[in-house]
Amino acid sequence: MSLDGVSSQGKGYQRELSNRSVYSAFQIAVQLPRLYDYIYAAFPKLYNKNGGSYGKINAVKSLNRRHNSHMAPYGHEQVEYLSPDGFITPLVYGLRALMTIEQPQKSNDSPHVVWSQDPVPWLDQHLTSIIKRYVTIFTPWEYDPQKIGKSIGSYQNALDDYKLALAGIE
Repeated sequence: MSLDGVSSQGKGYQRELSNRSVYSAFQIAVQLPRLYDYIYAAFPKLYNKNGGSYGKINAVKSLNRRHNSHMAPYGHEQVEYLSPDGFITPLVYGLRALMTIEQPQKSNDSPHVVWSQDPVPWLDQHLTSIIKRYVTIFTPWEYDPQKIGKSIGSYQNALDDYKLALAGIE
């Protein structure tokens, strides 16, 4: 934000955003907490739908025993299960597959980040198959959210799962 190509000096220490590319990235970024909560709320149900038993995972049992209130992290809506962030964050990272850089129509305009698909309707249609592939990493990582959430492979796997769904490979 301190770069002159991104923002200009405003009042005092403030700077005014002037770069449309960065502005478009911020427009996407403000949607991510809502999408995180969407995935967070859907994950246990879709995990179970794919033959799992989410509530029996030790990390899930432990987390849910320690908290009386089961709320999504950002919007604070009621959820069936609290989920370790290490299980959810790679799936949120996978949303990158739904973003693209749109090149400007006018020569004086700058590229901007946009959704290639409207994320919520797209997730409604494809999240089940994404999770079915994604959870195959749970066994090698012994259902440990710390290992899953810290492994670069988990993030790449989730991104690849999104790309497969985009390509129509369910």
